[in-house]
Amino acid sequence: MARFVWKIGETSFSEEFDEVETAKLPEEVEKSDLGAAPQKGSHKGPSEDESTPNGDDNRDNPDEKKIPMENEMPGTGDILFGFHTMALIAETARDNGYLIDEDPFPLDLAPVFQFVNASKNYLVEMDRSLGKYISESENGDLARSAYAFIDRCRTIFTEGEPVDRSTLQSNYAQLFSYQSDTRETALEILDYLEQRDDETKQPYHLYERLATRVSREIVVERRTLVRRLSYARQYYPASGGPLVCQLVLDDEQYRDYIAETKTYVIFACSETGTKYLNTSSIGDPGFAGAVDAMRKCIDPNGTGSNGNSGNNNNGYPFGGYRGKNDKCFAVFDVGNDRYISLSCVRDTDDQSIINYMQFDDKSKRRNAAFKNSIKQLIVADPLLQGSTYSEANLNVISNIPKKETFSFVISINRSGEGGRFSCCERKMISRVSSISAQPCYMFTRHRPCVDCEKSLSQFNVQVNQNMKVYYLNDDPKNPTDDSIKEYQIK
Repeated sequence: MARFVWKIGETSFSEEFDEVETAKLPEEVEKSDLGAAPQKGSHKGPSEDESTPNGDDNRDNPDEKKIPMENEMPGTGDILFGFHTMALIAETARDNGYLIDEDPFPLDLAPVFQFVNASKNYLVEMDRSLGKYISESENGDLARSAYAFIDRCRTIFTEGEPVDRSTLQSNYAQLFSYQSDTRETALEILDYLEQRDDETKQPYHLYERLATRVSREIVVERRTLVRRLSYARQYYPASGGPLVCQLVLDDEQYRDYIAETKTYVIFACSETGTKYLNTSSIGDPGFAGAVDAMRKCIDPNGTGSNGNSGNNNNGYPFGGYRGKNDKCFAVFDVGNDRYISLSCVRDTDDQSIINYMQFDDKSKRRNAAFKNSIKQLIVADPLLQGSTYSEANLNVISNIPKKETFSFVISINRSGEGGRFSCCERKMISRVSSISAQPCYMFTRHRPCVDCEKSLSQFNVQVNQNMKVYYLNDDPKNPTDDSIKEYQIK
């Protein structure tokens, strides 16, 4: 179990991530108590494994409620980052006089989310890699022989000793057997040592090749992971200590390395998230510094500016780990009042909705923990203090298939409805009833959906004609978070 700690000033929040459970294969999870396999990189928050209606309609049998599984609710880290991101966007829009529609204001928020999601994904990969043992395979003895052979060759090179081929081939007979594909590389290493001069270096590339030929699947997987993890911890062998190619040949040494490196990954993730949460604006030097630090190991082309991210053929950058960023977060400033909301229907306090959704005692406890977490985060973040959280309620209006309130759907007991009343935008709108001439500004993580388009239009006409809406990302399934864009209310 990995534990991340996020801090806003002196306030700390923790999030637990069960990389062992997440690393299970789908069929393993299916047999467990979870009932469904979490997606790679998903994490355990206060509302894990919850089922929520997704809007499926069952008009043929209205008495039969279909409650399919919805994506897991975000954990503490995602809630913090999501709400904080919306607050940063609001600050940026305000500082620019809300005039950013013709020339979108460029941001670089994606690396923050990618970095954290990548770190969690690496924890899963690390745990999965420990499930394969070279020592227990048919190549166990060969791996031990290769490890010792590399050690001996390193000493020969360093001490300038002559190469005694017959003794070496006798002592490491397995490597030089006719049947073994390690023979060619082992002989090439001896040739290299015999031809060395003062200008040559240790044949590290040949040592690597030899290790790969001992057990290609396991060694390549381990070697690639060590390279990727170098963003958190560079592996520097002590004088005479094992090279990486030896480390990955020895199960016990590799396990020790993974256990130690896990701490470094968690620290890097927590450190970056904390710096992000303590920025008060996009233009804050702290924000730019956090992103610049991450760019040292993130490269959209896959090369990595310091070579740690791998390349297109070997490893991949953090950008490949987008994680579950499809949840929508929103901030709505109406005069001096600020509303915030998260897309879901499990944040409701209304008993009629709870009954309609058929939440059992277990889900109720998780929902309560989730709502309590939201309240704590709102109070903690200086950018969100005094905000009013807008939960799912009976006054939320859905315009698809036709305009109707949540209370009406419940009154006719139409099955499968819930997801259509979960959007951030409409939940916040439901809290503003009086007509106001004050300018109001809404900021959403994702572009308003089709249902919200009609609600925003009606609100703009009937309640407040001085409304502007800004969003960060066009496609919830492919979040890029690259610039603030103004949404044109229809």
